[in-house]
Amino acid sequence: MTIVEGKVKKENWLKLKEAYKKAADNLPVGLIKTFLIQNISDALAWRIVSIWESREVLEKMRSSGETPGAILVFRVAESEPEVSIFEVALSKEAV
Repeated sequence: MTIVEGKVKKENWLKLKEAYKKAADNLPVGLIKTFLIQNISDALAWRIVSIWESREVLEKMRSSGETPGAILVFRVAESEPEVSIFEVALSKEAV
């Protein structure tokens, strides 16, 4: 799982959303699900949470030399984000 997070000025929220929608139309191989989320207690704080097929798929994308799409989305909104990578220890889906 990757979490890309940054502070986005209110006047750039529409840019962020539009860039996310455009990027989501062309997801990289192995990306299973992605979310654009906004912090309800700090409205300037945004994150893109992405679930990947495997750690290997994620590492292959990261080693390609291309800037990841989530980072580019934030840059369109004039924000330089931070990236965190997590290993999913357990998960459960509601049925």
